Amino acid sequence: MPSYLTFALEIERVGSITQAAQNLYMAQPNLSKAMKELEKELGFVIFRRTATGVKPTEEGAEFLYHAKRIMEQFDAVGRISQKNGGDKLKYKISIPRGSYIVDGFTSFISEIQPEKGMDVTINETNALGTIANVADRGYNIGIIRYRTIDEDYYLTMLKNNHLTYETI
Repeated sequence: MPSYLTFALEIERVGSITQAAQNLYMAQPNLSKAMKELEKELGFVIFRRTATGVKPTEEGAEFLYHAKRIMEQFDAVGRISQKNGGDKLKYKISIPRGSYIVDGFTSFISEIQPEKGMDVTINETNALGTIANVADRGYNIGIIRYRTIDEDYYLTMLKNNHLTYETI
């Protein structure tokens, strides 16, 4: 459900499903489908589609109010968790699906000060998801792969998000 809340809040923030999908680095039809699933689960329509974008319905506005509070609580819990980490090493990595990448990261982790303890988060996603994770969601590192003919596009995405990169 938190992902759906994030989706709904982004749509409300920008007033457009298309723009929200771009901001969330996902396809617009996928975001529309996710919102329809959420609305079906809730039993009411969250957004009224108009020619100029979307507007919350009366029930939708109430839902969005509570969704904001829920997300604030998730953030608060995350901050508590971070405070209690002590000397524990924390890594958040976003990677493409591929066993060879997971194997490489596992080898890397096994060589780092295991006596301190570690909190490792691995998210398998596509290149755009990885860029979003590193740029906006607190991931320490991301690995992307792309076809060479798409290189200019991805390098521009990295530059636009003020991310540094190293080719391996």
